[in-house]
Amino acid sequence: MKEESFQNKIQRLQPWFDRLVEEIKKDVKTDLRRQFPKVYQKHFSRMHFVKCRPQELAAPLLQEVLEGDEQLGEWLATRWIVKNDKMFQFFADHLMQVNPEFDKIERLSDEQGSALMQAAIGRYGAQKTFLFSVLNSVAFSPEQFEQLAALAREESHG
Repeated sequence: MKEESFQNKIQRLQPWFDRLVEEIKKDVKTDLRRQFPKVYQKHFSRMHFVKCRPQELAAPLLQEVLEGDEQLGEWLATRWIVKNDKMFQFFADHLMQVNPEFDKIERLSDEQGSALMQAAIGRYGAQKTFLFSVLNSVAFSPEQFEQLAALAREESHG
């Protein structure tokens, strides 16, 4: 998968954005004011920020990213990836078997992609696997991303 903007990545993850924010809410509450003072001032300065629920944080953050705040999108994605370091290692271990320089993989074969997807879903679930795969631009085929998105939607409604 070609590297896409964080705006596009977050847009693809919109149905799961609350979940993403839920996992990093402590970082958001601790660091947003310092890292993104304009976003904080615009959306959160008139409320008791530390008591905000993840859903109250998610909507304005999503709005800012979708309006083009690429730095905020990258910051949110990076915080989520850091929180999921074991998942990162899981993917890295699998991808290194394909190519030790896994960041150079353009596209996984159908067999490689299916095996990785099934292993990841078995360990982390479809929603989390989809979040990770989009944020990290995992080299699944477009068809595999569609399949993974469908499984994530199914899991979130099931």
